[in-house]
Amino acid sequence: MSDFLSHVPGKGKGKAKAPAAATSTAEVTVELPEAPPDPSLADLEASNPEYCRLCRRAAIIAESTGFEDVIAMDCVRRCGVDRDGRAVFRLQPAQLPEDVDLERVTMYAIHVMHEHVVRERQPYTAFWLCNNLYDSRLGFFWFRRTYRMLPHAYRKMLGAVGVIHPTLQVRAIFFLFSYFLKDSFWEKLHYFDRVEFLDELLDDKTQLALPKDVEYYERIVEKEARDAFRSEGGAAAAMYGGSNLLAGMGTGDDEPYDDADASLYAPKPAGASGDAVRRPAAGRRVIDDDADD
Repeated sequence: MSDFLSHVPGKGKGKAKAPAAATSTAEVTVELPEAPPDPSLADLEASNPEYCRLCRRAAIIAESTGFEDVIAMDCVRRCGVDRDGRAVFRLQPAQLPEDVDLERVTMYAIHVMHEHVVRERQPYTAFWLCNNLYDSRLGFFWFRRTYRMLPHAYRKMLGAVGVIHPTLQVRAIFFLFSYFLKDSFWEKLHYFDRVEFLDELLDDKTQLALPKDVEYYERIVEKEARDAFRSEGGAAAAMYGGSNLLAGMGTGDDEPYDDADASLYAPKPAGASGDAVRRPAAGRRVIDDDADD
């Protein structure tokens, strides 16, 4: 029997041994790109380490894969100068999707603003564009964390901050911030319930390239103001920001078009052409999409 088993692989005297598995001890080295040298961060290492980390990561991403996904959201952009010649930055968090990577968006915002504010130490104006049609993706804790992270240059170089269509949430956040913001900040804060009032800071409002959602919301507010004016008088209309269009109400040909329904203020479908509002009967005036506010 033993002689038989000796001829069977793995049994008896002739037990076969499996060849040893080949192993490799070669090390795989992955070289990570280094951030371009930035002397302006040297003095911020101790006081603002998180800002330095994000700023360097943003520089690496900008030099390699890029921020095309964040740019497509159009949530941060630089757009011209204000009436005093300060650079204007427009921030629009309402454009952020639900599953957005907020750290990546923050890095892109730093990448856009860092050179002007920190390196060059130049003044700037920031416009925060709210959207009352959608919930904000940014809460109080994000604001507090970001405020503490930013270097002092962002506060010192800030010439003005304009909040367009401020929501109750944004107003509440600024109220909570009132306990640790300096008095000088409140002198720079401007609330704009209507786009037409932006000429307080801008000579040309079109430079902000406001999206269609803003025009849509403006028409909703305009309709509410007209309805309030007719039902409760001028005092109630003033609560809605009082457009110049209200001045002509009840005066015949100067009366704005008031035969409005839900379809009048519905946004245009994708690819639609023409005006966003329906044309009224002859002799009545409407808000012209192409006219200045």
